[in-house]
Parts: sequence; C-alpha cells; structure tokens
Amino acid sequence: MSYVLKSTIKYLPKVLIMLTFIYLLSFSIFQSCVSIKDRKESLNHLKVMDNILLNSRDTPYPNQNFIFLKKGIQKKKNGQICSHSESDKDCTTVELFSTASGTALFNKGEELYILTASHWCEDDINELQFLNYLPPPNTYDVTKKGLPKFKIEVDFYGESLEATVIKKDKEKDLCMLKAKSRFAYKIDPIKLAKKMPKIGDDVYTISAPLGVSTYKTRLHFQGKFSGCDPENFFHFCYYTIPAIYGSSGSSILNKDGELIGIISIAMVDFNSV
Repeated sequence: MSYVLKSTIKYLPKVLIMLTFIYLLSFSIFQSCVSIKDRKESLNHLKVMDNILLNSRDTPYPNQNFIFLKKGIQKKKNGQICSHSESDKDCTTVELFSTASGTALFNKGEELYILTASHWCEDDINELQFLNYLPPPNTYDVTKKGLPKFKIEVDFYGESLEATVIKKDKEKDLCMLKAKSRFAYKIDPIKLAKKMPKIGDDVYTISAPLGVSTYKTRLHFQGKFSGCDPENFFHFCYYTIPAIYGSSGSSILNKDGELIGIISIAMVDFNSV
C-alpha cells in the first residue's frame, strides 16, 4: 500500500468530520437567513394590517375580529366535482360556492375560534339538487354520490386560512369553526352579554353582504335593538340592521362590545330588519 493511500485512509475520518461540520454550519446560516427574511416579511405584513384595521371610537366592534367566510366546492383537474369520500390529493382545485360572515370570539395560542350561522355550515342535499342539471363536466349526481366535497376558508388579518367546523347547533343556528393563524393574538376577546339591550338601544355589526369583503375594508352597520318574541317558534330577536345574503353569521354587539346575537335571517324585500 502506497504512502499516499495510507495517509488518505488515516485522515479520512477527520476530513469527513470537517466536511460535516462545514455542511451543518452552512445549513444553519441558510436557515437563519430564511428565518430573518420570514420574520421581516411577517413584521411588514403586521404593520400594514395594523394600520388598515385601526379601530374607531365610534363603534365597539373590533375590525380585526371580523372574519370573511368562503365555502368552495373541490374539483379534479378535469373540472369534475369531487364527492365527499374522495381524497384531497385528487381534488386539487376549489371553486367558490357561497360566502358568509363570522366573528373571532377568542383564541387559544394560534387557534382562532369563529362564530357564524349553522345554516351556512350545514350541507343540505335537497338544496344541492341543482348540481344534477349543470352542464358537463360540472354535472354532479347528488342522489347517487351524496354530498360533494367542500372546503372552508376564512380571511383574517390579510391572510386566507383553512378552517374546520368543530360544533353546530342547528336549533339555535350557531356554528363554531376553528382556524390557525400566526396573528391570532391580535383579536380582542368578545364576551357574551349578561342581558339583552333595551328596545331602542344601539347595536353594531360588521358583515359581508353579497360577499363584498376585502382585507382593506370593513362594512360596519349600526341599528337598533327591537326586542325578542318568545312566542315565535324560532324565538327570534329583531334588529334594524341592513342584511342580505352573505350577512348570515354576523355577530350583533351591544354598545359595550358584548355579544347579544347573530344575523340568522333577513327580510329580503325590506332588508334593514
């Protein structure tokens, strides 16, 4: 065995250790650079959104707590609607199906807990029969295949996040969703009011009527509390607040910013009630 070969074998472990050290050091520096870049982008985004969502003293509804809800039908690459049982891997595109309004009530770490209307969270086969009559490739036999595959996304603090339904109360028309956001700590926790307002008291909401919502806008509405009817089958309370499709799920707050109800239904021909 030659002297050169013997020397190479002798120092090979040290060389390998040195190369490993250099690799780990380079990787660590690269990760640090990426982390610094991500942090800078996050801080810039935060600064922009903080300025946009700066709250007015004229309303108790925190701008940052409003959540724009989007429900989409998941489809395959060829445009076919996916059934509920199909894998997410095969269902790569999402087409907007409906929108609603919601409110982040509180957070646990990065988890946001969002209140909206149960009738928007529910998927009623009877209301989806129109899918049977869409032109190909959108035609979908609801009777044979069951519910299509839906995906819920929420807009919060300038970002679009995937959300899941965690609880529904169909009788009270309430639905709770959960989403994860790095900015969850920015919300103001909203408490449940201990008593209802007096008839004629001011009430407030933010909503997205007809799906009108952007990360730069908040549509504030103010009205009057008009009382509750315990003899009504649905035990409705009434508010003179403008509402229409897309307003469903908007939280109604009193002058102290406490939750007293949500928008569940509107008189469409006179949509200020």
